[in-house]
Amino acid sequence: MEYDKAAFSQFCAPLWLSKPYMQDGHNADKTNATVTFVTFQNKGYVVTCAHVYHQQKVGSDEFRDLILFGETSLIVSFSIPGPSGIVSAFRPLISQEPKEPGPDIAIAPADHAVKMYMKANGKKWLDLDKWEEPDWKVNSPKIAGGYATEHKDTDGKYVLSSFLEIVADSPSGVDPTRATFMLFSELDKEHKFFFSGMSGGPVFYQYKDDREAVPIGIIYEGSPGSSAEWRKRGEESFFSGTDIKVDAQLLTPDVFESWLLKAGFDV
Repeated sequence: MEYDKAAFSQFCAPLWLSKPYMQDGHNADKTNATVTFVTFQNKGYVVTCAHVYHQQKVGSDEFRDLILFGETSLIVSFSIPGPSGIVSAFRPLISQEPKEPGPDIAIAPADHAVKMYMKANGKKWLDLDKWEEPDWKVNSPKIAGGYATEHKDTDGKYVLSSFLEIVADSPSGVDPTRATFMLFSELDKEHKFFFSGMSGGPVFYQYKDDREAVPIGIIYEGSPGSSAEWRKRGEESFFSGTDIKVDAQLLTPDVFESWLLKAGFDV
């Protein structure tokens, strides 16, 4: 597959947590996650994390919508009518949090509105139908990308979402038989970035030669997470301000098919 090594942002977008009908407006302080656009067996899907879905508080009076909101001001809502009112179009693979066993993944079908958003905002599919298995024995750096919720700005008219691209090592490599893997790197100086909001973003396997990068994961956790959590850490904390840690769910065509089946999609 031909991926632009400098433009992994084309495969994902910020996913905003908003009160219904955007009653809370749209500004740089609004919480976001990341959604990745995936096509499998010629069908399109949007992928984020189950813990993002659970932040919607589905079924409560505090329900919040997950939306795409791009440069063209097209709003794509993932709320749909349900038997007892409005529900989320995302299907989580774990029914509750925290720490229920299973993939921290939620999936929604990509409808016409999603495809319109993608076209208007220059987004592309991660095409798992053309996926080529990487050489897992070559432990090269991996690239993780997503939209960090604390690194946004505004020009007075638009909210400017910063896409972070993290290049990090996988200390023990990536085992294709294991459901998750970790990326970790230590920098020469403090980076002062916080990775909350990158959940749902893609991870790529980057060869050291000219071969193209291959998608191999979906981010579900990063450290440092939020600045508030970082300030609360004790002196005995294992991580310092120079460290980067990313945890991801393994993504392959077989894994994705198992997610779809678990979520109740027809495959």
